[in-house]
Amino acid sequence: MALSNTEVYKRTINSSLWMTADILIQRILGVVSFLILSRLILPEAYGIMASVTIVIGFLNTISQTGFEAALIQSNDEIKDYLNKVWTLNIIKSIGIFLIIWLIAPFAAKFFNVEGYVDVIRFSGLFVMAEGFSNIGHVYFSKDINFKMIFFRDLGMPIAYMITALIGVQFISPVLALASATLASYSWATISTYFLSPYRPRLDFHFHKLRKLFKYSSWVIGSNLANYINSAIDSTFLAHLLGPQKLGIYSKARDFSVIPSSYISQIANKIGFPSISKVQADKESVRNALSKLFDITILISLPFLAFIFTQANNLISLVLEAEWLDIVFPLKFLMIAMTIRGFIIITYPVFNGMGKPRIYFNSILIQIISVFIGLWFMAPKYGISGAAYAIIISTSLCFIYTTFNAVKLTDLKLRTLIPCTFAVCIATLVAGLLSVAYNRAIGFGNIFEYAVAMVGIGIIYIAIIFMMWKVFKIGPGETLRSILQNII
Repeated sequence: MALSNTEVYKRTINSSLWMTADILIQRILGVVSFLILSRLILPEAYGIMASVTIVIGFLNTISQTGFEAALIQSNDEIKDYLNKVWTLNIIKSIGIFLIIWLIAPFAAKFFNVEGYVDVIRFSGLFVMAEGFSNIGHVYFSKDINFKMIFFRDLGMPIAYMITALIGVQFISPVLALASATLASYSWATISTYFLSPYRPRLDFHFHKLRKLFKYSSWVIGSNLANYINSAIDSTFLAHLLGPQKLGIYSKARDFSVIPSSYISQIANKIGFPSISKVQADKESVRNALSKLFDITILISLPFLAFIFTQANNLISLVLEAEWLDIVFPLKFLMIAMTIRGFIIITYPVFNGMGKPRIYFNSILIQIISVFIGLWFMAPKYGISGAAYAIIISTSLCFIYTTFNAVKLTDLKLRTLIPCTFAVCIATLVAGLLSVAYNRAIGFGNIFEYAVAMVGIGIIYIAIIFMMWKVFKIGPGETLRSILQNII
């Protein structure tokens, strides 16, 4: 049954709250586990695992069918397709496992990790675990019911942390990380059978999936291009600089993408199905894009200011000396990922309105530009050069996606200026307060520091609400809508 625009909006807000809780808990547990494990595991082990995930990520991506995205985007009944897609996913995962087993020695040589062929082969189980997921999980996204996704994802970082902490006591650090990753994937797969009432069966009538291919073909190309774009820098650095430098860079990137990954989850998992349901109503799409912009700028700018003012002191306090080189690339990657956040919010507009070609072209621009940047700058400047290349690439893509989003939705950019101004003022005040704290008080202990930063964050939110209440500008209205749905 078709949903009204009002019902879609309510479900979108409700799901965004569940998604926020999901990502917040996962990030907190992820950071906590890293802070603990970083004292037991050196950057080189993380670099080796980053190389391993590049291999399986590439093979998994090139074999994606795009059918699940097509099912979410479709306004027709999808039940007849589910068993066929599930069966195809299983066959695909088994095939990828076998390919990984065969190419592991060559991949290990390329990434300068010749002693870890068995770990690469072991990683094929990650794909196997994911491939057996209950296809009924597509209804979580299609029906904008992210409460189920929250419960599915909740156990993943817990399973990872427990397995890694136990494993590192008995086996090599790299194998402990690999085992933890497998435990995380396995939890996600098993939980889909508890959370979804749908029970898939084997169905080999794949010819009936042809109807989905018109849309999914662009999704396939976009997913492949998107993966290449996300992995090209790590691949380049792994081959050029080895696992130790890659370990530093990969963790700098992990921290820098915290806000943009949240935005990506909201945009793709909630914004995409929501916009798909109202794609014929340009005003509703335009309003959705404006709301996504409010959320993006509200989160991204203060996080960028926090990294630039606090990274040096924070890293030296919570990490071992082997990780101190993370600070410089972290700051520059943070600039790039802030820009990327504003690119990401246009993707559900392109895909939800049936224009995946624009999304594909935007990724292609990033791939070409970042490859050229890496080719010239990474050999000379190392991981810092890779960060410079990412900034240039995301800046070019930002121009392209903004132009097309404005053209497609008839959005007037001047309507975004008041919100931008309000957030900039609030961020400036918060940034100045954090700098003043550093100079006047400095680092006493982690608890006092955390309380101070939370206090500055509260001041930031208070300024946002004040700007909306007094001057009627800023993302205060979007925050109010979210809070109303919480209450």
